[in-house]
Formats: sequence, C-alpha cells, structure tokens
Amino acid sequence: MVSFSLVLYLAGENMKRQILVILLIACLGNGYSQNYAGNYVIAKNNWTQFLFRKDLGGPCLYLYCFDDTVIRGRYFENCEKKILFKGEQINNDIVLTGYFNNKKYRYMTISLVQDSGYYNGYWLDSAGGNRTPFKIAAGSVTPGTVNKRYSEFGRINYEVTDDEVEDFAKAIKSAVIANDRAWLASHIDFPIAPMVNKKLLPLSNAEDFLKNYGKIVTPEVKVSMPSACPYNLDFWKEGAMMDIFTIRSRPASDKTLIIDIK
Repeated sequence: MVSFSLVLYLAGENMKRQILVILLIACLGNGYSQNYAGNYVIAKNNWTQFLFRKDLGGPCLYLYCFDDTVIRGRYFENCEKKILFKGEQINNDIVLTGYFNNKKYRYMTISLVQDSGYYNGYWLDSAGGNRTPFKIAAGSVTPGTVNKRYSEFGRINYEVTDDEVEDFAKAIKSAVIANDRAWLASHIDFPIAPMVNKKLLPLSNAEDFLKNYGKIVTPEVKVSMPSACPYNLDFWKEGAMMDIFTIRSRPASDKTLIIDIK
C-alpha cells in the first residue's frame, strides 16, 4: 500500500490541496454545506472564519450554520461597530442581513462558487441600493455554539460569554496603550515563560514581570496595539489570542479570566 505521506510528496501543490480537502470532507461527513459543484463553504454546527481580501489581512467574518442551514454571524466594521448577521443559504448563495444596535444596517450576499480560490460577494446598504463588491476566502473552522465561540474550545470556562472575553481583551488593549503595567501584572497567572529573543524567560511573579516589562511588551507591541482588534479573536487550545496575549480562565473550572504570554 502506498503511504499517504508518499502520495502527498509525489503530488503537485494543486493536487495536495485537493487531496487534503477531500480527506477533510470525508472525515467531517456532512459537516459542510456544499454547492452544486461540490465546493464546501461552511461547516454545520461550527464556526467558520472568512477573511476579506487585502492580501488576507482584512477583517474577519465568522459564520455559524445550523443543521437546517439557518446561519448566524458576527463582524466588526472598522473594529468598532458590532454587526450581527442572520440569514440562510439560498441555492448557490449565502444571503445575510446585518443588524447594528438591533436595527437593520447592511446586507451581504456571498456566492458559493469559488473564483480562483475566493468567493465573490457584495454589500448592500440598508436601503438595498448601493452595492460594494468584495472577495473573501474561507479560513479556519472551529467548534462552538452560536453563543459560545470561545468557551467551547481551549482553556476558557464554558460559563464565560463571548462578550466577557472580548471585554477583557479591550481592557488589555487599554492597559497597554495607557502603560498600566500594574493592571497587566495583576491579571497574569504566574508563573509564565514568554519567548524573548528566541529564548524562554521564566517569570515567577508580578515583580519579575515588571522588572522585565520592556523585554515583553516591546516597542513593536506598543505600536501595534492601538490597531489591534479585541473582537472576533483568533483562538487555539490555550485560549483566545490578541497580539502577544492569550486569554484563558484560571484552572479548576474558575470563570475568572487571566492573561498568559507565550
């Protein structure tokens, strides 16, 4: 039998991507909505990340698809306006209505037919008039429920809401910008060992952190923090991430959110 590793080694880049997508779909069963051409777009009962172009550095849209193809989503315009989406899959399109402060704000349609690896879509203003096109790419797929994107995965207590995680991220951002070192130190769960100059720097307590503050919260971090978005955070097994900071709960099923630095 030819090994999977050998198949990938012998295959070209396009073939590798096709093999990986086929295997992923096979593993997840009916987890993905599919258009008539068989392109997967959004995982059912999971959160799917979409990245707007600008070389994929644009803002993120997260969509959650229920078994009945009803879709909910969240997006933050200019990292400020929290837009909540409701919609559904209609034939080859995902059609969404966006709400800001509980009022209809904008409309979005995403075509499920891939175009050179991207999906075409467009915004409509609240009156349904002006149309603004965009290109968007499917990103990561993560577990969760429609109201608990963070606490279903990683080290965040299940009772913690998404709003609580993002409010905590906003507080971290404010503390860095204000140079409030004491606040940051008081919310870190020591000991930690952040990576500094490609080496781990063990920190046992707040005193160690404050003594080495400039090595950890570098000028680069300070410059980037004002534009850091505390919403729709990326997350992994250790918690939700914003720049160098990871947000998680204390051990032993504690709801209290704390900071870790890797």
